[in-house]
Amino acid sequence: MGHGDGAVPFPHGGGRRRPDEYGEGTDVFDGITDIEGVRYIGAALAIGLGGLGPGLGIGLAVRGAMEALGRNPEAAGDIRTTMIIGAALAEAVAIYAFVIAIIIAFV
Repeated sequence: MGHGDGAVPFPHGGGRRRPDEYGEGTDVFDGITDIEGVRYIGAALAIGLGGLGPGLGIGLAVRGAMEALGRNPEAAGDIRTTMIIGAALAEAVAIYAFVIAIIIAFV
C-alpha cells in the first residue's frame, strides 16, 4: 500500500482502508466491514432471543407436568405424552430461530 493506491489511514492508526466508493461499508476489524458486523450481531440476537422463549416455555411445561404428577400419579402416561408434545413444539421455535440466525450470518 503505497502513497498512490488511494488508501487512507484510519484515524487511530490501526491500518489502512480504501475509500468507500460503492457503499459496501468501511473496514472495522481486520477485514470485517460494518455491514458484516451488523449481520453478525443480528444473527446473535436472533438465536439468543429465539432460544430464550422456548427455554422458558419448556421449563414451565416440565414444572406444570411435575405438579400434575404430584397431584394425580395415575395419569402419568397422559401427562408425559402431552408434555413431550408441548416441549417438541416449543423446541421447534428454537430450531426456526437457529435457521434464521444461520441465514442472517451466511447469506
